This record gives sequence, structure tokens and C-alpha cells, in this order.
Amino acid sequence: MPYARIDLDQAPESIRLFVAKRVEPYLRDVRVMLTAPLPDVSRTPKDPPEPALNMSIATVLCGVIGGLARVFYNEFPLDSESFQETAKRYPMEDEPTDAVPISDFANDLYDVYRCSLVHSLGLHMEDRGAVVKGRRRRVVVHAAERYVVARFNPPPLSESQLVELDRPSGRLAGLQATMKKDQGKVRLEVDALYCGVRRLVRVIATDPKRQAIAVPVLQPWFALQKSLEHERLATQSSSPQMTRTSTPAYSDPSSVESTTGAMRPSSSPWGDSPPSGKDRD
Repeated sequence: MPYARIDLDQAPESIRLFVAKRVEPYLRDVRVMLTAPLPDVSRTPKDPPEPALNMSIATVLCGVIGGLARVFYNEFPLDSESFQETAKRYPMEDEPTDAVPISDFANDLYDVYRCSLVHSLGLHMEDRGAVVKGRRRRVVVHAAERYVVARFNPPPLSESQLVELDRPSGRLAGLQATMKKDQGKVRLEVDALYCGVRRLVRVIATDPKRQAIAVPVLQPWFALQKSLEHERLATQSSSPQMTRTSTPAYSDPSSVESTTGAMRPSSSPWGDSPPSGKDRD
């Protein structure tokens, strides 16, 4: 079955469009990665493990949470605060009993995974070195690996298993906790994280308090999308040779209408233009 869109029928239009054009493209990519088979090669116990795309999946999903945080928890000026506040809404109802508490989950997901994977390729580094140009250099503060990125064994997931992960509730049989302590390390199960992030999107996108924060944040971007759509419709109506559509393209960003110029999800994370401004850490 194809990717199942997240049901947000009761959310404001700007939030629905934001999720469809800026969130779900990443989730679609992760879903494809979860179906990727491992290379069929002979190995010895001393060989490094074959890639299972675990690190890439974890990095992408942490990026999705970070993006949600900047929109729905925009009242927090620091990325660390907004990320952890967002992660605290992660749905834990269907997690097994050995899952870490939600407070530990939010902190470890940001510290052990988001920061380490995005900024230092898994090394845990902090500003504790010598001062250079008014700032301390980052140094490795934990020599030992603190994380284990894993997935449902054995990969790849079958189509029926993916359907289970796409459901708004319930749990795939045999799926481990999204995060748990494993011999002193923090184990992250990326299949479970994919399922949980989908549900997290629904939780915060349908929360009236979060909607009140997100709608003003999205307003300039949303206004541009509608303006572009109006221009497209005007061009279409003035050209009798172009096929008309009764449904505005921005209401269904997954549609592809190359002959009419309808909008569709961009292959770039930022659409038609690169990001501006300096990212905060």
C-alpha cells in the first residue's frame, strides 16, 4: 500500500498544507528507507555491519521534530527548549514497559541523538575546550559511544508491517520501545520512532493551543502559497488549451500536474528557495 497521509481534517488549512508540503515528504522518504533490503553479501564476524540506513533515518526524524518545534513551539527562543517541549508530547500510550520515561526521552533524544548526529557524527562534544575568539572550543567529553541505533529485526519491513506503523494507534507485534536503556547506552528504535513521529504530528497539529502558535508563524508562507495558486488558476483560465481542475492544487500537494503547473512537494527541504538567516543551536 502507498504512504498513508496523516489525517488532519479538523486542523486549520495553513497547518494542513504545512504538514503536507514540509513534513510528510520527509516521512515518505523514511518509509522508503525502512523497506530497503540489506545487501546480500557474505560477511565474517570481523566485518563491519552492513548499512541498514539506521543513522540516516534517525537523523531525518530528529530533523522533522526540530522543524515541528520551530513552528508549533515558537514561543521558546532556543532550539533546545522548543525541541524538548515538542518531544515531551511524543505519544507513549502504546510503548512497552521498558521504555524510558517521557522526560528522559525528550532530553536524550535531543542530547544523545539530535545534537550528536547532526553536529558531530555521533561524537558527544561540549564547549569545554580552550577559549578562541571569545568562545570555547568543542571537545569530546564522552569517549565511549552512548547510543545504539537499531531497527526491527530483520529488515526490511514488509508492506503489511509498514501499514501497522502508519496506523494512528496500536503497535506492530515484536516492535521494541522507541527508546530504552541498553547496557548503559541509549537505544533508539527507528521503526518505532517513525511510527511515533507520525502520531506526534497529529497530536500537536490538532492541539488548539499549538494551532494558535503555529498559524501566525505560518501566515507569510501560507499567504505566498495561496498567491501562487491564484496566479496559477488565473493563467489556467486564460488559456483554453490548459486542463482545468475544480480543486485548488494547494489543497492536495501530493498531486502532480506538470501540464498545468500545479504545486507539488519540492525535492528540496526548503522548496524553491534556500533558507535565510543563521540557524540557532
